[in-house]
Amino acid sequence: MFLEGNGVSWQLFARRAGEAIMESNLVIDAVKQGRRRTTAAAILALLGLAGIGRAGAQAAPSAPRLMLVTEEFKPFNYIEQGKLTGYSVEVARALVERAGIAYSLAAYPWARAYRMAQQLPNVLIFSLARTPAREKQFQWIAPLARRQVYLYQLSKRNDIEVRSLDDLARYITSVNRDDIAHTQLAQMGLAQKGRLDLTNNALSGLNKLLVGRVDLIVGNPHSIGALCASAGVSESVVRRAILLSDDSDYYVAASLGTPSATVERLREQYRQLRGTSYLQQLAARYHVTLR
Repeated sequence: MFLEGNGVSWQLFARRAGEAIMESNLVIDAVKQGRRRTTAAAILALLGLAGIGRAGAQAAPSAPRLMLVTEEFKPFNYIEQGKLTGYSVEVARALVERAGIAYSLAAYPWARAYRMAQQLPNVLIFSLARTPAREKQFQWIAPLARRQVYLYQLSKRNDIEVRSLDDLARYITSVNRDDIAHTQLAQMGLAQKGRLDLTNNALSGLNKLLVGRVDLIVGNPHSIGALCASAGVSESVVRRAILLSDDSDYYVAASLGTPSATVERLREQYRQLRGTSYLQQLAARYHVTLR
């Protein structure tokens, strides 16, 4: 697990709270001393403070602190020099910081991050594939990039021939636990047939592929090169076996327990960003294909 966070608005809140307490103490002292003029001023001061508090609440309603959760999935989200970075990380950070919302940011095994987003309030998760089955399970905030998923095999394995998805029943496929690809492959009956190997991360699956413990792994053209580099091998050691999915996008999404007002604030920030060149420039820097 990797965790970091920010302190948006907390220092300002503490300072204003301290100032309000000091002013109210002065008002109380004045009342105790029985000074008529000061008492009148004190009452006016109390009314003024109350009015300011109400006006502030109406002008800038507070939002709960958000937990941003993800996995290591380069180039979208990954740890580099002790810091979470990547295309999706930068987009998610931009949304919450522009909205002025405090947050923490952590990378977990995907299954854990996914459970947090399903069970806890005030959670943002990315990069999450948006599918019909998930449509009502999350509040969808911002599209990130096109999702294109293949099954990969070792280039030297000429004994593996996958001409259709039906052929997968003859092989062992490694897939991240609770990933949408896991769901898709399980719906094809591969789990019941004992043909799925579940892992906590893609690197574990690739290492199993390299030593012959599995026949196929799930991969993404955006990330397969970086994944091979993490394992210390050239991308040429693997090749595409067959396309698994090309009908969805990756998203930033919120848990159902996240207030709708917070979700709308984040959506508005995305609409504003979309009207600039920021997303295109960011995608070019991370070599990400936008739909």
